[in-house]
Amino acid sequence: MNGSTILAKIEKAHFITTPADILDLTKERLTAIGTTNKSGTTYLRALLATTLSTLGIEPRQRAQGHPPKAKPEDLKRQLGALEETHTAFYEQVLKGIDETPLSEEDIPKTGRTSPKAVKTRRANFARSAMSMLRGWVRAGRSLEALVPSKVTKWSLVIHHGQTRRRAISPKRLASKAAKQSKDLMVTLLALSDADKATALRELQTTIDVLTQQYVKLGANTTRDSSIAVAEHRPLKIGNNVFVPTATQVLRQQARPS
Repeated sequence: MNGSTILAKIEKAHFITTPADILDLTKERLTAIGTTNKSGTTYLRALLATTLSTLGIEPRQRAQGHPPKAKPEDLKRQLGALEETHTAFYEQVLKGIDETPLSEEDIPKTGRTSPKAVKTRRANFARSAMSMLRGWVRAGRSLEALVPSKVTKWSLVIHHGQTRRRAISPKRLASKAAKQSKDLMVTLLALSDADKATALRELQTTIDVLTQQYVKLGANTTRDSSIAVAEHRPLKIGNNVFVPTATQVLRQQARPS
């Protein structure tokens, strides 16, 4: 079964799937770089929806306001079902890794890496999905509140933070964002020293996420490339959006200190 078919099959079933489908999804993820991000999100949604299905809970198709706080016994049941589903899925993930040849991106450019370490890195998408959902439940939130077709790792981070923290001033948040952006670059530069291909892939993912959020927050797009460069506005071409970040860097560098 090819990748486009397995993704469509799982989505059509509202992400309720089987370990066999997870095997096909894992193989597709490892052989088609262009679908890496989507298959990772599909895995997260499949893990969530299938867990809910095993509990006899019909996964939500759309948000329906704030659900009541889950009881401790319900959260315990959800966590147990999540662990059981993850165990079945992860077994197929590892099997898919063993049956899929290494690509250039999987082979470190410098240093020595054991086969076990490479295998662990290739399976990281599945473990991180499990970690995000497990953290959600342990924070006292019900999986039933999530909409599988909409959930992403990014949304779990945002909502998880909102449920645990009181309001923070805009000034403090801006300062925190500036620090986190610098920390991210330090991490990516360190990663590039060890594995440049992986660093580029993670950087591209970050750029894509930031661009999407930039537009969602109301950035004024344009279809005129000259205006985009001159006014540092997002350039929209078809369904794609590009942000001419280099012009902003040059403008800041030209300012007197």
